[in-house]
This record gives sequence, C-alpha cells and structure tokens, in this order.
Amino acid sequence: MINTKLKFEILKYYKPIGFITSHKKQDKRPIIFENLPDKYKNYKTAGRLDYNSEGLLILSSDGEVTRELELPKNKFERKYEL
Repeated sequence: MINTKLKFEILKYYKPIGFITSHKKQDKRPIIFENLPDKYKNYKTAGRLDYNSEGLLILSSDGEVTRELELPKNKFERKYEL
C-alpha cells in the first residue's frame, strides 16, 4: 500500500513516437527525459512504452508510487490501441 503521509508528485506525460522510456541513452535515439524540465529528470515511470509507440505515461517523484501502479495485483486498468 502507498504511504499517503509522504509527499510526492505525479506527472502525466504524453510520450511521442521516436523516444525511449529510459533515463539513460543507449544509442543516438532520444529519451523522454530530454523533453522534460530538469525538475523531472529523476522521476520514475510507471511502466514503459516502446520506441515506436505513443501514449500516456505516469511519472512520479516516488518510486514506490510507480511500483504500486505497475503491480498487476493492484488491478489498475491499462488500455492499448493497436
């Protein structure tokens, strides 16, 4: 369960096609954190989207929050279009 007494921030981010959901560059492809202000550079993502995918990503200043959002047992609904 998420500790609600702690302060954290959640950010909604629309990931465009052509970006990697990562903190580290692996090659010449851009990463999502290059598009974000420095304030968000250490935020964690709840899941990932592929390089050729676009859509909503949830980021948080608290890694525990993003982990809880990722866990299948918590049954947060995810929607994908193909």
